[in-house]
Amino acid sequence: MVVSVILSLLATLLILVIMLDVIWTTITTKGSGPLSRHLVHALKGLFLFFYRCSGNREVLVLAGPVTLIAVGFIWLAGLWLGWFLLLLGVGGVVESNTGTPASVVQYLYYTGMTLSTLGIGDYKAGNDFVRLLTSVAAFNGLILVTLIITYAIPMVGA
Repeated sequence: MVVSVILSLLATLLILVIMLDVIWTTITTKGSGPLSRHLVHALKGLFLFFYRCSGNREVLVLAGPVTLIAVGFIWLAGLWLGWFLLLLGVGGVVESNTGTPASVVQYLYYTGMTLSTLGIGDYKAGNDFVRLLTSVAAFNGLILVTLIITYAIPMVGA
């Protein structure tokens, strides 16, 4: 019980940190969020290192697209991990046909399907609280995809 509460609290914190970074980076005019800023800075250093080693400017051409993909990937991976840990901590995901509790891998799959809003239906929420969390996670995934696209279009255009 205590482990579930701690896991759920840490997961909620991770979700909030990721979404704060996403919103800070995509909607505000204050620049990148803390996570994005550190990632972009690290990738910039890496690309400059490769440029200095090779002397080839073509390496720098890849910096923009790779950074954009990396930021989106970190946001998605962080959100997926957060919702996975939250749902795992709360419990209540079951197989649709048999009603047997889902395994850890099945929770990971269920979380991915929920965030992508595909929801094939082979697993389902076993109680009302998990149904509510699943709805919030699906909406959160939709918001994330929308904000990533909103962020990417001006970057690609520039």
